[in-house]
Formats: sequence, structure tokens, C-alpha cells
Amino acid sequence: MASKLIDEALSALTVAGYWAERSKGAGPRGEADAHSALVLCRERGESANASREQMEAAEQHGAKLWAAGQRPKGACGSLAAFLDELQ
Repeated sequence: MASKLIDEALSALTVAGYWAERSKGAGPRGEADAHSALVLCRERGESANASREQMEAAEQHGAKLWAAGQRPKGACGSLAAFLDELQ
């Protein structure tokens, strides 16, 4: 059960990393929403006992997906929808 929680948290961090990279330069609101998503996902990762290295790698993977023009598996169509799913 614990590994499933970690996997879910890392998956969410990958998506949050993707949205954080995508939202750069999107204005204060977009960047604030992306930051909120990262904070929520980091908290989820910490509560699932994911290591700091695992969480950082997941975030970086999401950013790399954006840079490569790809979407993370399960990525929502909008940052607002992703935030709604997190809460």
C-alpha cells in the first residue's frame, strides 16, 4: 500500500513539474497556480514518505517532458483541472 501511495505522489509530481515548466512566463496567476500545484504534490509526496531524491526526479521528469513537447501520462488538459483533482 505504501508503494502505491508513493507511486501516486510521484506521478502527481511529474504532472506538477510539467505544469510548472509550461506555466513559466504565463503571468503571475499561471505561475502562482503552478507553484500551488507543486506545493500540494510535494506535501503528498512527503506524507507518502517518498524520498527527496524521488520527488526531485519526478518534478524534473515533468519539466523534461514539456521541453520535449510531450505530456506526462494522465496529465490534465488544464492546470485548473489538475488543481481541482489535487484538492
